[in-house]
Amino acid sequence: MWCSWLSQWHYWLQKFWKWFKNGKTVPVFLSHNHEKILGVADLENRKDGLWAKIKIYTNTNYGKETYEIAKQMQKDNRPMQLSIGYRILKSEPTEINGQVVRYLKQIEVDKISLVPLGTNPQSKIQEIKNIKGEKNGKSKFKRIKWQNYWFQQWIRRKKEQLENMELKKNNLANKELQEQKELLTAIKKLNEEITENQKIRNEYLEKNIKNIENGNSTILQTLRGQNKWKLKLFIIKKIF
Repeated sequence: MWCSWLSQWHYWLQKFWKWFKNGKTVPVFLSHNHEKILGVADLENRKDGLWAKIKIYTNTNYGKETYEIAKQMQKDNRPMQLSIGYRILKSEPTEINGQVVRYLKQIEVDKISLVPLGTNPQSKIQEIKNIKGEKNGKSKFKRIKWQNYWFQQWIRRKKEQLENMELKKNNLANKELQEQKELLTAIKKLNEEITENQKIRNEYLEKNIKNIENGNSTILQTLRGQNKWKLKLFIIKKIF
C-alpha cells in the first residue's frame, strides 16, 4: 500500500526532507506496539512530503486482520492513517506568528505505525493492493476488468479499421458500379440514336422508292397515251 505522510502543523516539513535519502526501510507497527510488527516500509521523499510503500505480513493474525480492516476502511472512504517515530538530530527554537516553536532541522525516521486516527489528518493510506497469492480476488478482478477494457478497446479499434476498409471497398465498388451504369447508359443512348438514324434513313429510302415508282408509272402512262394517239392518227389517215 502507498501511504503519504504530509504535515501542515510542522513548519519543518519541506526543510528537513531535503537531506532525507530515498530507499530507507523502516519497520511498521500496529498503533506503536513494538510487539505487533505489521511489516516494513520503503520511504521515499517527494516534493509534497514523505511517502511510504508498506508491505504488511499477513501470515500473522493481527497482520491479516489489520490488512482486511485497512482495505474495508479504504473502501468506505475512511482510510487508516499513519504516525511516524523519529529521532531529532538537529533543532532550534523559532518564532512563527508570535509563537515560539521547535524548528526541526534534521531528524531520522526510524518507524511507522498504522493507526485508526493519526495526529496529522493528512497522513493516510492512498492505495491498497492485494499481495501475491491472496485468496481475495478483488484486485485481480479489477486488473482483469482493466485488461478486458483495453482488450475491448483494441477490438473496437480493429472493428472500426475493418469497417473503414469495408466502407472504402464498398465505395470503390459503388464507384465502379456507377461508372459501369453510366457507360451502359451512354451505350444505350448511342444505340437509340443509331436506331433513330436508321429509322429516318429507311423512311427516306422508302419515300424515294415510292417517288421513283410513281415517276415510272407516270412515264409509262404517258408513253401509252402517246401510242394511242399515234394509233388513232394512223387509223384516221387510213380512212381518208
